[in-house]
Amino acid sequence: MKFLRDLSVWDSASRSEQESAVFLVAEQLGSDFRVLDRQEIVCGDQEHYAVAFLHQATEIVFQLIPGGSRTVYEGFISEAPERRRVEPFLLARFPVTNRVWERGTRGAAGEDGDHPKVNVQPQEILDWLASGPKGFRLPSENEWEHGTWAGTNKRFFWGEDPDPRYYWYDKNGGEETHSVYEHESSPNALGLVDTLGHVWELCAEGHGSGGCLWSHGYSFDLQLDPPLKALENLGFRLAYSLKSDS
Repeated sequence: MKFLRDLSVWDSASRSEQESAVFLVAEQLGSDFRVLDRQEIVCGDQEHYAVAFLHQATEIVFQLIPGGSRTVYEGFISEAPERRRVEPFLLARFPVTNRVWERGTRGAAGEDGDHPKVNVQPQEILDWLASGPKGFRLPSENEWEHGTWAGTNKRFFWGEDPDPRYYWYDKNGGEETHSVYEHESSPNALGLVDTLGHVWELCAEGHGSGGCLWSHGYSFDLQLDPPLKALENLGFRLAYSLKSDS
């Protein structure tokens, strides 16, 4: 998967080289997944060839996230920021919804079935993951950030200023969660939807990332301290590891 080891290498690869990498990933994933779509996505100053895989039993859509590295700051001020590496992996296009939580499919109707699952204890999330399909997990904070910003150094994945087309925050979020599909036409350049805003997303280290629909428009580079209880504005998104030797 040499073309997937770094996002800049992925972008500079030919389409045939990219398709060869996609074939290797599909072969590694096996019959549990199938390639769902491929599309060139432009968002802000980024343009990537975004590839989605469908987990067939659950109908969860995962985006292929090429690897790379990010500068990570501890808190608001850091005299020695770190460069941390991310290996290629899959990250769900949407936060886990009520319907997915109940092990249903998108076709099973429900008034708020397509809304993010919230009000669940962090330990319940871990138990749910353990009882579900093999390999589903929480992303690390570094993976989550790498996938969310999709290669840009801008404040948001689309630019420098708030834009209600891409996220729910205090100016447009209202009092209740929304269907995850409402922003499907405004993904980031890797195909991810609602990473910023809507609900905080629990990461493997125990922090919530991304802000929520009640957050101030510029506060989305902050983290929610490790939550010790269920919160009405805390959800999560699934990740899936890839073998690096393919």
